[in-house]
Amino acid sequence: MKDSNSIKSNTKSDWWTTFYDQNLADILLDPASGEEVQMTCNFLTEVLSLSPGDTIFDQCCGNGRLALELGLRDFSVIGIDQADIYIQQATTEATNLKSDCVFETADAFQYTTPTPCHAAMNWWTSFGYADEDFQNLKMLKTAYDSLITGGKFALDYMNTPNLYRTFQPSMITRRQLPSGELILLRESSIDSIKDVLHKKWTYYLPNDNGVVSHDSSTRLYTPAQLAQLFSQAGFTDIEFYGDVDQRPLSLHSPRCIVVATKPHS
Repeated sequence: MKDSNSIKSNTKSDWWTTFYDQNLADILLDPASGEEVQMTCNFLTEVLSLSPGDTIFDQCCGNGRLALELGLRDFSVIGIDQADIYIQQATTEATNLKSDCVFETADAFQYTTPTPCHAAMNWWTSFGYADEDFQNLKMLKTAYDSLITGGKFALDYMNTPNLYRTFQPSMITRRQLPSGELILLRESSIDSIKDVLHKKWTYYLPNDNGVVSHDSSTRLYTPAQLAQLFSQAGFTDIEFYGDVDQRPLSLHSPRCIVVATKPHS
């Protein structure tokens, strides 16, 4: 295996349009991880000040594992994702579970909900994909424009200081599927000049059925830079958490969760 520090990124500027496939869903988006989903939804219910009947905008919903649970908790959810395969799965599951969710294939850089929502969320580091700040800012602005005044938005992101401190050049994840074992090798490198995390994702398919590779590239924003972007988007009352147990953000926090409010005019 090559040294990940020598990885040369040839990541396309719109790499995410082909990145999210069934392999990623099978190994990282397993809805069976019930405890994590329950804890996350409990956290969101509290920090977003949700009340029964509220409508939530799930900005990059994936296959709907959080939206579906929230839709079972007396909330209505509008979920979007650019990966049509995930939207199809989420829609089918919402029907099966009778979860109050509507899913749509859409671009989070452009999509605004038809009517303002009480709250919004963007989970599992689905932010910072564009090379330029003004592009990433668009995603915060569409979330802002999708909220009622006083509505809150939660963004789940990497804790960049901790990522630098505990950087892992490679990581292997295994998942046993009905068809056999799926293996994911993630090789990482950091461009510390541009503050970008590059990853090569290599999937070894079950039963020696081949290898699939993708590249990703994510901007590494510090908490202070995130606060600035949120302010530029119009948000106020910006708060930070280190995890879904509501611990304060610190150097050692495993993640950086930003919660902010659309102010009253």
